Amino acid sequence: MAHADEGPDVDEGLPANLGRSAAVMAVGTTLSRITGLGRLVAMAIALGVTESRLADSYNVANTMPNVIYELILGGLLTSVFIPVLVEELRKKRDDDAWESVSALVTTSLVTVVAITVLVVIGAPWIIRLFTFRLSGEVRAEQQELATFFLRIFAPQIAFYGIASIAGGLLNAHDRFAVPMFAPILNNVVVIATLLAFAAFVPLRLDEPASLAQKLLLGVGTTAGVAILALAHWPAVRRLPGKLRWRPDFRHPSVRKLARLSLWTLGYVVANQLSFSVGLVLAYDVEGGVTAMFIAFAFFNLPYGIAAVSIMTALVPRMSSQAVEGDEDGFRGSVGSAMRLMGLLLLPATAGYLVLSRPLVTTLLEHGVMEAESSELVAEVLNMFAIGLVPFSFYLLLLRAFYARQDAKTPTLVNVVLNTVYAVFSFILFPVFRVQGLAFAHSLCYFSGALLAGILLSRRIGGLGTRRTLAALSRAAIASFVAAVAMVVALQGVNALMDPSGERALVQLVAGVLAGGVAFLVAAKALRIEELDTLRNLLPGRSPASSGLG
Repeated sequence: MAHADEGPDVDEGLPANLGRSAAVMAVGTTLSRITGLGRLVAMAIALGVTESRLADSYNVANTMPNVIYELILGGLLTSVFIPVLVEELRKKRDDDAWESVSALVTTSLVTVVAITVLVVIGAPWIIRLFTFRLSGEVRAEQQELATFFLRIFAPQIAFYGIASIAGGLLNAHDRFAVPMFAPILNNVVVIATLLAFAAFVPLRLDEPASLAQKLLLGVGTTAGVAILALAHWPAVRRLPGKLRWRPDFRHPSVRKLARLSLWTLGYVVANQLSFSVGLVLAYDVEGGVTAMFIAFAFFNLPYGIAAVSIMTALVPRMSSQAVEGDEDGFRGSVGSAMRLMGLLLLPATAGYLVLSRPLVTTLLEHGVMEAESSELVAEVLNMFAIGLVPFSFYLLLLRAFYARQDAKTPTLVNVVLNTVYAVFSFILFPVFRVQGLAFAHSLCYFSGALLAGILLSRRIGGLGTRRTLAALSRAAIASFVAAVAMVVALQGVNALMDPSGERALVQLVAGVLAGGVAFLVAAKALRIEELDTLRNLLPGRSPASSGLG
């Protein structure tokens, strides 16, 4: 990502208030991801992976609201919405600002509700797009089952829209806790739904799903997203301004958002098209969709805890720096975020590559799920894990462009990225099946992060690349040391215990402890200064001691 004429390597770090915000969000996100793991465990117990096609039809249909929401409105709300809100709130008087905010919010709500109605009507045709590679009775059964689920899941589109709009409003006012903690409620409801399914209407592998089973899964899952959305609104009502019902597609702020979103729409379309390619191919393998879903959820765990917390705290600040023309501060924000993310995500990558099988076996091999499914999920997770750091860097760099209200560049970069994914998916899938799809995902984000970094560096006069590469190199060395320690720990356990579920648990615990200690010792020996930055974000440390202000 180096550029020949880099500007000064300014690093303001994360100031105390944003550092604390990132720490609070990390706690909320950690709890959310832990309950997310509980959701995966409950799904393994109730539905399995390769044991039944019900898991695939459930996950395909439950993914559709996300795909459609992201395709129509999600990218706009998560990337363009906050910078426009920040600009409206900073540049206008309170009354005028909240008039614009009301128009933005209520017009967006009208849009997502209309889309929800269209999806309910068009559910059969949507599902046919994703099942055309199936044949015979399997195809007919999957189309009927997934269509039933999609019609019940369709209201999730509106609920996701409500949650994103409310979260954007709160983030624009530097209030991050509720958007980070609300997903916990969703996970708890879905966990309860899946466990109730396993207890009261358990899956019978030789029988089709009953109406009671389908209704319980469908209604319970959608109820979780509804609670996620509603949890935001008490905090929104406490904001200093007052929202009014002002849907107006011709309002200047709405038209500006629409204009900026044209390029964002191109970004999202490219993203969802390539995702759909992967989904269609994975559906060709029994349990393939569910294996990808579970492995990607594990992959997202460190990303959600480390990267999302840092980025969410940083986006409003970067938007303000861009509006104020503070290029040195902007460069410092991006560089600091990359170094912190690298320090956290490189050891996570090493951990997944070494410990994926005992991790999956320990957490998921219960109830319906058997060893064959564990092996498939672990192999897919390994291929995803290779791309964890570039995936996170890529999304950070795109948010940097959006903070500057540049939606064109991310779209063009994303077209390249998704082209790489589609090409490698078609090349790798016939030989490596769903594992090949996950590896294609990693390859595309390597290319995307490199291209986005080069373009942003040229735009703002550098990213402090030399300092960032030096920090990442040290973190990579420490992560390699940790990986070696984990391998040694696993071999030691293998020598002492016979294969069993208990051995997998001991492998996991021993590997995490050995790897964690080895990483910290190596990081200390290599004098990785970002480790002190992270330590000083812990509760009880004074802002002054953090060196972040």
